[in-house]
Amino acid sequence: MCEDDWRGGVSQRISTFDDLRDAITAYRLPRVLNAALELNLCTAVGTKTWTIPVLAHEMKVSERGLAILCRNLAMAGLLKKKGETYRNSRLGATALNAAHPAYRGDYLRLMTSHWADWGRLLESVQSGLPLGHDEPDAPDYRRRFTWAMHHRTLETAPQIAAQLDLRGARTLLDLGGGPGTYAMAFLAKNPQLRATVCDRPAALDVAKEIAATHKAGARLSYLPLDLLTDTIPGTYDVIWYSNVLHIYSPHDNRAVFQQALAALNPGGRLLIQDAFLHDREGLFPEEASLFAVSMLLFTERGNTYSPTRPSPRPPNRYCPSR
Repeated sequence: MCEDDWRGGVSQRISTFDDLRDAITAYRLPRVLNAALELNLCTAVGTKTWTIPVLAHEMKVSERGLAILCRNLAMAGLLKKKGETYRNSRLGATALNAAHPAYRGDYLRLMTSHWADWGRLLESVQSGLPLGHDEPDAPDYRRRFTWAMHHRTLETAPQIAAQLDLRGARTLLDLGGGPGTYAMAFLAKNPQLRATVCDRPAALDVAKEIAATHKAGARLSYLPLDLLTDTIPGTYDVIWYSNVLHIYSPHDNRAVFQQALAALNPGGRLLIQDAFLHDREGLFPEEASLFAVSMLLFTERGNTYSPTRPSPRPPNRYCPSR
C-alpha cells in the first residue's frame, strides 16, 4: 500500500495557491446537488421525461435557473439528458424521489441542513461549543435523526454482519444503537441470536417501527438507557458499540467501556466500530479527520481518535461510516 492510499482519499496536498483555489472552490458541485435536494427536484421529475419550460412551470421556478441547474445535474450523472429533455437517473428515481419506497428523505434532509451548519464553523472554533448548545434535544429531532441513521446504514449493516462470526453468541446488546439497524442485521444473519438495542426513548420508538417490518424483529428487545449515568442491566455474549465513540470524550468512553465490560458474560466480546485515525500524526484517513469537525459542530465533547498507538502502516484502509 502506498502512503497516498493511506491518507484516505486526499487527491492532492495543498502546496500551491492553485491547489488552495481548487480545494476552496470544490463547494460548487455540492451546492448544485444541495439546491436540487432543497427543491425536491428528483421527486418533481419522478418517472417522466421533461423539457425545461414544462418542468419549470410545474416547479414554479425560472426556466433559466432550472436549465443551468439541470445541465449540471446531468453532467454529474444525477439526471439523464437527451436533446432538450431530462429524466431521472436510477438514483434520482429511487432514493431521491419521495414517491418511491426507497426514498431516504430523513437522511437527505440531514445532509442539506449541514450545509448551513458548516457555514457557522467559525462560531464553534471560537467558542469550543456545538451549535445550539443551549437548546434542548427535542424528541422530534431525535426521531428524525434516528431515521436518518437508519437510511445511512441500510447497506452497511448487512455487510458488517456478514463479516462477523457470531455463531457461538446467544445474546447481543446494541449499545447506543439508535434505530437498531445493526442489531436487525445481526439477527437476520444469526437465527440463534437474541438482541437488545439501547438508546433514548425517541430513538427506540423508531427501532420498534423498523423491527415490526422484519421477521427477525420478534427477537429484538428495547432498553431505554443513558450511557453516561445508567447501569447496564443484565449480561451479554456480545456488546456492539458502533459509531458512538466519537460522540464522547476519552473520559466518557472509558466509563462506558467499564460498564460494558462488567455486562459481558465470561468470554464475551466488546466490538467497536468507528471512524478511526490510523497514521502516526493522527491526520488520516481524510474522512476521519473531517468527521471531527462534525463533532465540534454538534457535540459537547466529541472527537475522532486513534484506536491504538499509531504504527508506520495501518492494518487496512477500512474506515466505517456513520
